[in-house]
Amino acid sequence: MYTMYIWHKLISVSAIVVLSLISWLVFPADQLARWELLLAAILILGYSHYIIGGIYQTRSFARKARPWRWHGWFWGLTIVSILMAVSFIAQGLAPLLAFIVIGYFMAHGFFNEITLFERQTSTTANYWLISSIILALSAVILNAVGHSSWFFASDLTFSQPTTEFIQHYLTTNTIAVIARIGAIILIVGAVVVQSYAAWEAQWRLPHVLVLFSIIGVTIFTFLWHPFHYLFFFGALLLYHFVVWFIFFLQQFIQRNRSELPAYLGLHLLIIVPFISVWLELPGATWIETYLLNIDTFITFTLIHISVSFLSEPWFARWCRLT
Repeated sequence: MYTMYIWHKLISVSAIVVLSLISWLVFPADQLARWELLLAAILILGYSHYIIGGIYQTRSFARKARPWRWHGWFWGLTIVSILMAVSFIAQGLAPLLAFIVIGYFMAHGFFNEITLFERQTSTTANYWLISSIILALSAVILNAVGHSSWFFASDLTFSQPTTEFIQHYLTTNTIAVIARIGAIILIVGAVVVQSYAAWEAQWRLPHVLVLFSIIGVTIFTFLWHPFHYLFFFGALLLYHFVVWFIFFLQQFIQRNRSELPAYLGLHLLIIVPFISVWLELPGATWIETYLLNIDTFITFTLIHISVSFLSEPWFARWCRLT
């Protein structure tokens, strides 16, 4: 069980490496083009994850008691998420919405990691350990606003800010200041939580290694140089998308092979149209304008995370669905 869990992690993390190599091969001398290609790939894989996840989630409601109530909560959360995203974007607050969604995504990741670990290993997850890692990753992401890859427009085009501009942005932009203060609070929380986890585990080596890793990352990213925003957060997103793709792929292979063609076909159905953008086929303009757009992607992300909480037993109980 642990072997499969570890393999899932390794394959998922390697996705960002593969995409990075592809971007280097396609644009060996154009850094901004590499970044745009990588960001576009993240969005495309994200859409397939969100849409297919929603399809299978709504299909599962038919097997539950009072399915109409599950559908009601699903579409209610969807509408609320859309209204929230539109209100922020319309007021020019997309960067603030992005930070909110990052925090929302990390909370989503926390529950996902617990679910994946317990399903794949049949053992209880260590909540303190996972919490400290999530807190540390969140802090590093918030602190990465100091990296030039943070500065891109909704159409995925990157600017090239000077060092002076970035320093000015970090000290005068309210959202950036709040993000950096939040990053400090989160990293302190991560150290405290992991120290407790290590103490509770009688300072076993894995817990001590995680603690020192958090401290090392803190020293590197806070005192020396922020991590590459696009590659770091992109790695987390790709990890999330790929690990769930592999998880369900394995489930269908082992338990329901008849569903496998539909599962793979849905991915192709969503991903292939985006290729028309690069081939410059007629009618592909709307895909580039409306889907390869960070505002649209943030909206889909907000919807996905909100409705995914319906899969959490505690949330279902709170909604009086179970």
